[in-house]
Amino acid sequence: MKRRIGAAGLSLFISATLVITGCAQQKILDKMGLSVVIGYDRVDKDRLLGTNVLHQFDPMASESVQIVASTAYTSKGTRDKSNLEMAKKAVSGQLRVTLYSEQLAKEGIINLVDTLARDPTIGARVFLAISKGRAHDILKHRYPEFGNIGTYMYQTISQNIEGESMISPTLHDFMHDYSSVGRDTILPYLEQRGKEGNELVISGAALFQQDRMVGVIPTKEVFYVKLLRDRFQAGSIEISIPREVLGKYMKVSQKKRGNDPIFLVLDTLSSSSTFKLVDKNRPQINTEIKITGRLQEVSEVVDLSKPEIIHKIEKAISQAMMNEGNKVIAKLQKLETDPIGFGEIYRSSVRHSNLTRDKWYEMYRDAKLNLKVEMTLVRTGVIE
Repeated sequence: MKRRIGAAGLSLFISATLVITGCAQQKILDKMGLSVVIGYDRVDKDRLLGTNVLHQFDPMASESVQIVASTAYTSKGTRDKSNLEMAKKAVSGQLRVTLYSEQLAKEGIINLVDTLARDPTIGARVFLAISKGRAHDILKHRYPEFGNIGTYMYQTISQNIEGESMISPTLHDFMHDYSSVGRDTILPYLEQRGKEGNELVISGAALFQQDRMVGVIPTKEVFYVKLLRDRFQAGSIEISIPREVLGKYMKVSQKKRGNDPIFLVLDTLSSSSTFKLVDKNRPQINTEIKITGRLQEVSEVVDLSKPEIIHKIEKAISQAMMNEGNKVIAKLQKLETDPIGFGEIYRSSVRHSNLTRDKWYEMYRDAKLNLKVEMTLVRTGVIE
């Protein structure tokens, strides 16, 4: 009998505790401003401008989003100053994106990123990104197409990662690449477009040498970095091949269009890659990538029922990807940044290499990095 009463009492106690906890949590949320995006800019030699986009739970407020900007010598200092200007305390538990201006990124951002990594209230899945121009200008702008700039920015980056158009830029990924000898970080590069600056797009990717930004590549070239760096599972790309490849299989009217290329859209891409260190003295790494995918669209009418045509298209795509991929690799070498991780491949292939970052950058400039691509089409389709 006593056991029954004890169980009933325990159940009642737990239920009451949950109710009380729930009520208490609701009151806390009412007094907080949840940081969704924080942007950082350089004001002068020593001071930072921190722009905080907050979501507030207040049905009486005219807007659910509040933007506060403050200057200080540290990132946490900007947050503390922002709290002096707000009725609700800013907290970082719901932070989704941290945006750094290009100017600041060129100076180096590891101190700011390391502060995020050390904050127990911030998750490792927070996205990092670089802005063309001031982060403050992007975050304070009123975009008529969407109300919450923080949610929009997070969803834009997230869906491009899921669609394999962008390499994952989480806090965890940044710290992993930064601490790895032989691999550099790459982050989304955002900019405003349109007559009034009402469009916010990912126009490319910012390239880093350790924690300093050293260049930008367009989204088309990001494809080849990802192709070399990761495995594709469901990506897509638009690619061009010379018109003469399919010349004799086309209508006379189409042949008269001169040297205009033929454009193809490939989707459902799946890839695998192998790397082989051929020479460790003057590093030579041969890379072979095998890709399968569906030919979803062709810009011209071509009869795809014949195997010989499919074989020609596969060969042309392989050559085009190999050419573009090697150009991207050469650009990365010129900028002395290695987001693909050739240095990691070298280090894992050479015993007792004692490879340092400086030593690898010196070797990387003159390394022979050869790419070979083999494309296989698994399905075809044509749209006029």
